[in-house]
Amino acid sequence: MLKGKITDQDLEKILLNTQKDLYDGKLGTELLRVLRDNFPTADSAYILQWIPEQGEDIFWILIKPSIVSVIEVPRSSNHLTSKSTFRVMTTDDYLKRRLTPETKRKVNLAVKLQARQTID
Repeated sequence: MLKGKITDQDLEKILLNTQKDLYDGKLGTELLRVLRDNFPTADSAYILQWIPEQGEDIFWILIKPSIVSVIEVPRSSNHLTSKSTFRVMTTDDYLKRRLTPETKRKVNLAVKLQARQTID
């Protein structure tokens, strides 16, 4: 294995661990609230990307195989003045963005994991 090269198995572990952290509220109760309020049936969402900005955290989350949601959660503890926002795009549109090969692999693995969870 090349040094620094992440395997599909490693990416799958990352997806599963961050999914568990998401639903356990370890990534913030506000993120979980936005997810539950707007996608109440999303019980196998996967975080594809997470960008911590100065004033907010931006998450790209696979909701179902064909839908990705972008959720922006303010870092301010005062949610009265700063509201979380979300928008939805198709997975195909998400994949058209400038993404690293690793992120593209992560999307494909997350879609496969969701399909597997649906069957189980």
